[in-house]
Amino acid sequence: MESATETAATTAKNLGDKAAHAAKNIAKVTKNAFSPIQASYSTMPGMIWNAHSLLTKALDSGTNGISAGLFSKDLRGVMMLTNFQAGFIWAGNVGSGILLKKKEGVNEWSAPCAMGLAGPSFGFLAGASYKDVMVFIYDSDTMTALAGEVGARGGGLIELTVGSFGRNASVDANLSNRGAGSTVSVAFTKGLFGCLGVDFGAAMPRNSVNTQFYEKDISATQILNGGEGVAIPEGSDTLIDLVYEKLGMLTEGKTYEPGVEEQERVQLALVKANSEDNEQK
Repeated sequence: MESATETAATTAKNLGDKAAHAAKNIAKVTKNAFSPIQASYSTMPGMIWNAHSLLTKALDSGTNGISAGLFSKDLRGVMMLTNFQAGFIWAGNVGSGILLKKKEGVNEWSAPCAMGLAGPSFGFLAGASYKDVMVFIYDSDTMTALAGEVGARGGGLIELTVGSFGRNASVDANLSNRGAGSTVSVAFTKGLFGCLGVDFGAAMPRNSVNTQFYEKDISATQILNGGEGVAIPEGSDTLIDLVYEKLGMLTEGKTYEPGVEEQERVQLALVKANSEDNEQK
């Protein structure tokens, strides 16, 4: 007989599978409507590029940014996702991004682990929104849950977004075949979306993306715990060094404006990430 946790994980996966197809179609409409500049959602370089873009927005002095208080000593990890959501009464959402584990006692981070999110939302929902989401993880159980082969994410969500970039904050409960925990999320949102409902979907490592990037079979646990041989491949030319640097700036409550040299590097990385995605199709 399945345990309660295994049943929840199986249910979440089934829900996520059904929602993913609808959400992917929704995402095409949402993206075309609001056309943010984004890299590929299906390769590690693209996900890292999108994470860097999120951190750059958070550091911009023209935004409210992200509170340094979220980077407390209890912080265990962060997940940075690009997420699309749309619907009326019932909505689908799909997301992709990277998960980083914070090394204990120091302001250093693990190698990136590719993650995916898909699932439905229920309640009073209307509209469509595109979101860059930063998830703050404060306990080891949650990190363990997210590294599981199948994860589940359920939580209450209250959001109102009208045009430009808005803010969304939620507290979620994570379940998987390896544990349970909680998260706090902050989002830069573009679109038009009103929501008072419950969000429930599947969050899990994207093993095929991780295998392709690290050029070998590797688990999320190995990546996040820095197992033997886990290293950014030489010549990958991602923006992960800038991601680490900007996480440090946010920890210190700083703001930052990219210089010309960085902007040129970011543009080249965007072209390369999207070119790699096209080669795989």
